[in-house]
Amino acid sequence: MQPIGHATFPIRNASNHIAAIASVLSAATEYTQLGERVELYEALLERAPLCMAVWTLGRNPMLRYANAAHSALFGPDANEQTVMLSHLFAEPVEQQVLERVFQYGYWSGDQGVYHCHGYPFVARITLFVIRDAHTYPVALGSIITHAGATDVDG
Repeated sequence: MQPIGHATFPIRNASNHIAAIASVLSAATEYTQLGERVELYEALLERAPLCMAVWTLGRNPMLRYANAAHSALFGPDANEQTVMLSHLFAEPVEQQVLERVFQYGYWSGDQGVYHCHGYPFVARITLFVIRDAHTYPVALGSIITHAGATDVDG
């Protein structure tokens, strides 16, 4: 483990003789643990078999991030900044769903969505508010699977 900063200095007694040597490692452990957590979270998101995405807040949420499973189901174009949450829904119920998300903090249910090849299918969707450390809403999160899918057949 490499420290961020390292300093060694003498500690002198009243006679100005070196009584001890002190060594300071600044924030190496915390920094390393933070880096490991970020790598773990990134691996979780990118390798999860569930579609996970982050959307902007507002009346027309736009895509900010989508993992590989999301891209596989909704297509590579679903990762562009121009994609709105409403583009995924096959049924015109997005506004009612968003109202519930903002009222209760999340919504979960089966909903018609469009596959990247254009055909509609029923998906189990969970939308939730992502909050910062001060509990202010900063984004929407989504987790999407095929409705009725098991942990074996995804």
